[in-house]
Amino acid sequence: MGNGMKEKKARSLLWMVLIPLIAATVVIMFISINVFYHGMEVKLENHLFSIVEEQDGWLMQLEEIAKLPPEQSAQILQTIDIDELRRLQQQHYDTVVKLDEEIEQVVITQYVVTLILILAYLVIVLQFVSKRIWKPFHETLDTMERFSIDKGTLPHFEKTNVSEFIRLNHSFEKLIKNSISIYQSQKEFTENASHELHTPLAIMQSQLDMLIQRPDLTEEQSEIISSIYSNVSHLARLNNNLLLLAKIENRNRTAEELIDVSRLIEIVLPNISIMIEDHKLALHSDIQDNCMLKANKVLFVSLLNNLLTNAIRYNHPQGTVHLTITEREMVVNNTGENKHLDADTIFRRFHKNREVSKGHGLGLSIVEKICHYHGWNIEYKYESNQHIFIVTFTQ
Repeated sequence: MGNGMKEKKARSLLWMVLIPLIAATVVIMFISINVFYHGMEVKLENHLFSIVEEQDGWLMQLEEIAKLPPEQSAQILQTIDIDELRRLQQQHYDTVVKLDEEIEQVVITQYVVTLILILAYLVIVLQFVSKRIWKPFHETLDTMERFSIDKGTLPHFEKTNVSEFIRLNHSFEKLIKNSISIYQSQKEFTENASHELHTPLAIMQSQLDMLIQRPDLTEEQSEIISSIYSNVSHLARLNNNLLLLAKIENRNRTAEELIDVSRLIEIVLPNISIMIEDHKLALHSDIQDNCMLKANKVLFVSLLNNLLTNAIRYNHPQGTVHLTITEREMVVNNTGENKHLDADTIFRRFHKNREVSKGHGLGLSIVEKICHYHGWNIEYKYESNQHIFIVTFTQ
């Protein structure tokens, strides 16, 4: 019923457009023909009137001559200008030819105007029909652009009577179903694996803590245990980050609150300062006073920690780290490797700099996910030997 009503409305709209155009064409043609034939009628009347006057004049003159004696009439006839008669005859002929040319020109003009109007109608009709035909396709495109795999729900495609678009929508539905299924499976695997690994890793760390404190360990044993402890700690951090990513993807935005960024930075910076001193770097911060931001506090702290940790980890001795925060944006820039990084890959999971591999490759991926969660934009650029990350807040 819905499609039938739409088709009826479409036909009604088409006729509403065409009928005034057709009526306008008929009126224009009628007026132009009337004006033309009225003009031709006036010209013909004037021309015929002049011919009749001339003929009457000649007839009257000939009648007068006929009444005269033969000798006198012969003399008068000899005085008549034959060339003048021929000139008048030629003038009448030229007038008729000119009128015929005008009629031909007007007929051609009418044909051209009619052709232009017909072409205009065709263009309007074709545009209307094309828009109606491709409407389901554009609706499908709009639906696909609004679709997000994170929501886990199938998009609703508008019904159509075109078989090709029906097949296209069915193909999209199949593809989306498979994509959602794969995405959900991967997400569940990550969550389950991270949860299952969390307890064993914590036990291993605890036992290694106890083992490394034993006084009877040799130097070689102590080095081996320290290496194992370092790797277990790395696995624990990796596992925690994977859990954080899973939580970000599953969490709704109800946990947001209005946070005082200035006070939050006072809590975060002391821990960062320890890393700054260990790496022999200089930290410069410029935080706007009374800077308030609506965000998830836990995730914002994680965002800040990951950006600063990344700036510290991939810096060089005697380097610098700059932190600037306003109500509009947060900028973290640092010295480091003197080359531009690939902005298309640095936010991918487990992406590492092959030349300087110091982390597990999840920090910037977490940063991007947190920005996506809040609807913020993150941008990377390299200017004046500085690696710059800009987070633009959109409230």
